[in-house]
Amino acid sequence: MNKIILSSIIAISLLLFSACSYKYTEAPLATNFKKSNQKKIQSASHWKVISKDLAKSVVEKVGLNQSVYISKTKNNMKFEKSMHKLFISALVNQGMKVSINKTSKDILINIDIETIKFTKNRAMLARNGGVLTLLTAGVWSLNGIYEASGGSAAAAAGGTITAVGVDAYNWYNSEYASGPTPQHEIIITVSAEKGNQYITNYNNIYYIADEDKKLYSNTSTTLKIKGN
Repeated sequence: MNKIILSSIIAISLLLFSACSYKYTEAPLATNFKKSNQKKIQSASHWKVISKDLAKSVVEKVGLNQSVYISKTKNNMKFEKSMHKLFISALVNQGMKVSINKTSKDILINIDIETIKFTKNRAMLARNGGVLTLLTAGVWSLNGIYEASGGSAAAAAGGTITAVGVDAYNWYNSEYASGPTPQHEIIITVSAEKGNQYITNYNNIYYIADEDKKLYSNTSTTLKIKGN
């Protein structure tokens, strides 16, 4: 090989290597969190599921031998109003003593709901691909078709539809919400107070469908009255 060409290749390689191995930067490099799943609320029945989950966490921390009072919402958010009712029902159904009057309670419980809006078009990488093999009638697992395809992802993907059928394929993918990453999320926090102390403070975060954002916002209006 020409010495000039060889020297050029070595020089370029060293330059590329050095560019990738800087020890110092003026700002931290942006990295992603490890992959995680976050539920997306898409129906009122999901609200009921959330209320049961919140009630379970309160019962586990507070116990059933004390009465609680659930603070009433001051907002006009449809989701918050519904959650107040569903949460009381969930607590009662789990055996909790829920006071009607604030003065007769042992513990005060507050529900705080915060809606967060992020930028549009947040990237969400496709989930790991997979194919299904039959375990029992109507139940499929991931390995067989992929192995039968010789490890070819393209062959495996094609084999999924052919061998399993659309219903089983949809069953496997039904865990994940369709469409782009939602722009709106909500943070639900439930706290239990006794005296001047928090007994428990539990929160969770959910995606909400962007088309349903009005259900999670304060829709109260202020009327302005003009005098003479």
